[in-house]
Amino acid sequence: MKASYVIAALILAAGACLGWRDHQELVATRSKNTELLTEAAVFGITPDPQHPREKVFVSHQRESRPKLTSAEYIAFVKEMMAKEEKAQGKGPDQETTNRIKAFEDRIAALDAESIKRLIADLRSTPELNEKYRNGALMIALMTLSKQYPEAALTLLAESENLLQPYMRKHLATGSLSNWAKTDPVAGVKWVKEHGEKCSDLMDDSLKRGLLSGAASQDPKLAFQLISDLKFKNADNAFGAIIEATKTPAERTATLNALHDYASTLEDSKTRAHAIDYTLSLFADAVAESGFQNAAHWFETAKLSPTELQSLSRGLSYDFISPGEAGQWVEWMEKTLPSDQASKQISSLVDDWTEKDYQAAGTWLTQAPEGPAKQAAVRGYVEAVASYVPETAAQWAMTLPPGKERDASLKKIYQKWPKKDPAAKAAAEAFADQHGIKR
Repeated sequence: MKASYVIAALILAAGACLGWRDHQELVATRSKNTELLTEAAVFGITPDPQHPREKVFVSHQRESRPKLTSAEYIAFVKEMMAKEEKAQGKGPDQETTNRIKAFEDRIAALDAESIKRLIADLRSTPELNEKYRNGALMIALMTLSKQYPEAALTLLAESENLLQPYMRKHLATGSLSNWAKTDPVAGVKWVKEHGEKCSDLMDDSLKRGLLSGAASQDPKLAFQLISDLKFKNADNAFGAIIEATKTPAERTATLNALHDYASTLEDSKTRAHAIDYTLSLFADAVAESGFQNAAHWFETAKLSPTELQSLSRGLSYDFISPGEAGQWVEWMEKTLPSDQASKQISSLVDDWTEKDYQAAGTWLTQAPEGPAKQAAVRGYVEAVASYVPETAAQWAMTLPPGKERDASLKKIYQKWPKKDPAAKAAAEAFADQHGIKR
C-alpha cells in the first residue's frame, strides 16, 4: 500500500465494511466515486493503482507531539490549497505526503470532544473554499465515526446540513456498524429513539450496518435483533449477518445461530425462506476460500442435503477460485438432485465460458460422458452461439437426440449473427437442416 491515504477510499471503505451488496447502493456509491476522488485530490492524494479495491484506514504509528489545534490544521489545509495552485496537477512530493500522514495521525490522537471542536471550526472558518473544507471535514468525520461512533451519530442527528444526504448515510451507517461491535443493544436503542428525527437516515442500509457490526461479534444476538430493527425487507438483515462472517469457524457459528433463529419463526414458509436464502448467501465466501476448504467445511459443519442445495443456489463463477470450476461441476452432479444439478451446471458453464472460453472448452473435451457433461454442453452452447454458431452446433449435436438437443439447436438459431445477407442465409439453412420452426 502506498503511503498516501485517500479521503475517498476512507469514505467508501465505511460502506464496504458494512457489507453493502444491495445493487442500488453499490451503483449509487460508484456513481459518486469520481466526485470523491476529486475531493481527495484537494490534498494531492490518490489511491494506490496496484490495490484499487483495498480498504484504507488511518492506522499509522503515532508520534509524541503537541495536541493538534484547529488553527494549525486550518493553516495546513490553506497551505495545501496554495500548493495545488502552483502544482498544476502534479502529485505531492514525499515531504507533503509525510505531512498529510502526520496530520491524519494527530487527528486520530484527539479525543471525541476535540474532534468535534475541530469539525465545528472547519465548518465556520471563512478561510477555506468548499472543496477543501469538505476534504478536511471528511478526514475528521471518518476518524470520529471509527473511534467515537456514538459521538459521530449524535453530531449527525444534531446537524442536518452537515453533509450531503448520501454522505450522511455513509457516515451514519459506518458509525452504527462500529458501535455495534462493542454495544449493539445501544445501537438499536439509538435507532429506535432517533427514528423520527433522523428519518432521512433510517432505511435498511443503515440498519444493515448496525446488524453487520453486531454479527461480527455475536451472530446469535444479531439474529435476535432483526425483529427490533423492523427491516422493510428481512433479506437485507440476513445479508448483513452473512457478510460479517469471514472464517470457517465464524460461518459455523452463524449457521448454528441461523438454526436457533429459524426455530423461533412460527410460519413455515417464512422459516423455510430464512434458511434457504441465508444459506445461499454463504456461497460466494465459501467458494472463494477454495474448493478443498469448502468441501472440508461442508463436512465439518454437517450441512444437510437440503442445506447444501440451498447453498449451491448462490454459487457464482465470479467467486470460484481459478481452475476449480470443473470441480464444482462435479460436486454439483454428485450432491444435488438431478434437475437442480442440470440447471445449475448449465448456468455455471455458461458463465465460465463467457469469462474463459478456452479453459471451459478444454475441460469439456476431457469431461466424462454423462448428465453433468450434457448439462455443461448446454451451457457452453448458449455462451458461444452468438460468436461461433458453427462450433456451438457441433457441440449441440453431441447431446442425445431429444428435447434438450432440440432446445440447444433452436437457441443457436436465435443467437446466430444475422448482420449481413450471407449470415442470414447461413442461419436459415441451419434452421432448415434441423427442422427448426420459425
